[in-house]
Amino acid sequence: MTNKVRSSERTLAAMIGALILYGVAVSFPFLSMERSGLENKISVIDCISVLWTNQMYLLSIALALLIVVLPVSRILLLVQVVGTIRVNGRAGWRNARALRWAQFLEPWSMAEIFMIGVIVSLVKVGKMANITVGPSFIALTVLIVLLTWTSTAMCRSTTWAALERKQ
Repeated sequence: MTNKVRSSERTLAAMIGALILYGVAVSFPFLSMERSGLENKISVIDCISVLWTNQMYLLSIALALLIVVLPVSRILLLVQVVGTIRVNGRAGWRNARALRWAQFLEPWSMAEIFMIGVIVSLVKVGKMANITVGPSFIALTVLIVLLTWTSTAMCRSTTWAALERKQ
């Protein structure tokens, strides 16, 4: 059994930071493209709505779920579990379901895959127009690093032990 020092504090801080970064990632422009004096900016939410408008409903729903809804749900579940452990020293059996869901949702958070696709597109389109990354792109990049770090910083065995502790 590993016992990482101050795991709950680091995880809670990272998850609160992740929520803030997600707010930035969905609120601000992701990319702007300029060619021949015409400029167009797009956000993550714009990507979803453009797909919906172009009758690509399944892709739009998948993008919304995998890039926004599921990762934010996972973060909120972890805030609930780790926050309760931090405040009470234990989480109780009711949060066990929340932790199971958070662990189940982890591989379904596809922000990294989305970013890889965007970077590949930037390389291809970058020769035809001037591409500028926006605050949302930077926030999503930092968010991916933060979530990856949190996966290694969180001590799952300590968290499960806190869930099993009695009153």
